[in-house]
Amino acid sequence: MRFVFVQNINQEEIMSLKKPALVCSEIGLVHCLGAAGIPALTGTENHENSALYSRYSKMRILFSSYESVKFIDELCELSKKLEYKPVLLSYDDRLILNISRNREKLSKYFSFLLPDIETVENILDKKKFIELSEEFQLPVPASIQVSEKKDLKQATEKLKTPYIIKPFYRHHWFHKDFLRIVGAYKKAFICNSFRELQEYYDRIARINPNVVVQDFIAGPDNNMYDVNMYIDADGEVQGCLICKKLRVYPQEAGYGSYAITVDDKEISDLCHQISSKLKLRGLINIQFKRDAETLEPKLIEIHARTSIFDVLGIKAGTNIPALYYSDMTGKNGALNGKSKTGIKYINIGRDLRFILKNHNKTDFTFPELVKSYFGTKVIDGFSFRDPIPAVMNIWWLMRHSLINRRR
Repeated sequence: MRFVFVQNINQEEIMSLKKPALVCSEIGLVHCLGAAGIPALTGTENHENSALYSRYSKMRILFSSYESVKFIDELCELSKKLEYKPVLLSYDDRLILNISRNREKLSKYFSFLLPDIETVENILDKKKFIELSEEFQLPVPASIQVSEKKDLKQATEKLKTPYIIKPFYRHHWFHKDFLRIVGAYKKAFICNSFRELQEYYDRIARINPNVVVQDFIAGPDNNMYDVNMYIDADGEVQGCLICKKLRVYPQEAGYGSYAITVDDKEISDLCHQISSKLKLRGLINIQFKRDAETLEPKLIEIHARTSIFDVLGIKAGTNIPALYYSDMTGKNGALNGKSKTGIKYINIGRDLRFILKNHNKTDFTFPELVKSYFGTKVIDGFSFRDPIPAVMNIWWLMRHSLINRRR
């Protein structure tokens, strides 16, 4: 395959494709669509995106930065070459924000469904999300907004230790010097004292001073839940897939390395209530953690997209992205009944790092680990029907390791 710039796309070549979706994202979304027989045009701002090498990807397109005005212009130019409005999907919050802010212009060229502009802004900006949660009495942990060091004093007045500190927008921490200045990347950092909070903030402020500080939700990582939903234009929940994270790396504020689909009525009902209150529409991801003491689900965050765990729907019978595509194109997207429980998600790279770090803990045994890998599962980034993306990921990992060693 070759990279194509939007202005150089051959008209005949693209007209021969049968209504593919435009996916500007990781391999998981492409696999969700491919499993349902939906071809994809794969767009990217980054050459090292394994989705570009999927057998389900019919063309790979190089775009400008997802945050740029030029990206919006390139999207419009691409669609003008088509006879239909492609369905647009992504895992990237920056792209979602840009699409939302330019929805009036893009709606002429693409099919997509999002909450209203204000709601998208409010759920993706952690500062605004605090205000939104207070307005609608959502079950979030106590929080404060911090933009300069003196704001941290509120923590001693309103919060209790330990604290957790995270950015207004996740991409605020996607900085080339983050590792050197702050340390290994995490979605958030836990601080066991006010002094530790101050020390972390001093380093983080060099990257971006705008953060949210919250009460840490007590309990292990396996109290965390990730819910992917599709809510149609009328506000009806057409699909809901709940998974429980059983292993997370890095621990406490990292990414799920091992998860499993579950049936949890309390979580499901809460998602429906939140979605109704906020009038959410389209692809939605809601994350919770149960408090270890009260067992009450606490709301962590909401996104106007699905998460990487949507691939579980391929084998669980609730393929949310495919359902969304079907609804956007007016096709019959009926689900295959109730979602199956016990379908496992494994990110091998993260899980191996988790195992190496925790192999000597008394609550973690090798036989239990081996047993956990049996059963119906989805391996992140890998499919026997589509192995090349995984090969590319391994190649890039090896290449970067060699470059870093030479430095």
